[in-house]
Amino acid sequence: MLLIDSGNSAIKCRVVEQGGTVDEYFPVYQNSDLVDFNNYLQSISTDRIYLASVSSEQIKQRVNSLIRETAIPFHEMSPLAELGGLINGYENFEQLGVDRWLTLIAAYDLTETDVIIIDAGTAIKIELLSRQKGFLGGAILPGFNTRLERFKALFPSIDFNHSDINNSTRPGLSTVACINKQFPVTMGSINKILLDWLNLLDKPVTVLLCGKDAALLEHNLTLQHKVVSDLVFKGMLKQIQLLE
Repeated sequence: MLLIDSGNSAIKCRVVEQGGTVDEYFPVYQNSDLVDFNNYLQSISTDRIYLASVSSEQIKQRVNSLIRETAIPFHEMSPLAELGGLINGYENFEQLGVDRWLTLIAAYDLTETDVIIIDAGTAIKIELLSRQKGFLGGAILPGFNTRLERFKALFPSIDFNHSDINNSTRPGLSTVACINKQFPVTMGSINKILLDWLNLLDKPVTVLLCGKDAALLEHNLTLQHKVVSDLVFKGMLKQIQLLE
């Protein structure tokens, strides 16, 4: 099978076979035609394709169109209210980004403790996961290399003057409440959020770090942590396993 994680800056692909996995990476920012990704799709042989997308609408439509041209059976993944014992605590579970949901699925499967997930990319997403209560909410901050205008463009339907947008003094349970518009983001601000929120979880707490900019955080976090670079892919595989 082919797993596709279509994000804000790149499309990541993983072919899963009995002998292992093979990954490919295709930058998409300012490359909306996706020629290299299309050539890749035309060259592979697989029995089914799964897509998890948080790309812009333009990129998402292009990716979906190219996948359908292959005529390979295709399924687009989405967040669920509950899966395998994990409760999606968002006010409207369908509005939780599918990438965030899949990292929660993966973390719930990988650990036996409460978890903090930090996904560092175009946006930095922090999630709190309780074994007993499920997803407790999170924060979404601009990435270290993301201009504020670019960050706002990731959320075209969000009013950045909305009263629910705060500085993440509490974990948000809607996208508006998760957004932290402080800029620029610093290691100090991230560590403060982590330490402020740590008492919302039962100890011991596992901290998982993923995303393309994980290396910028890895040696500067106050809390001990583990890097799991393919957390979204792991979540995709777990969701497929649980639903089939």
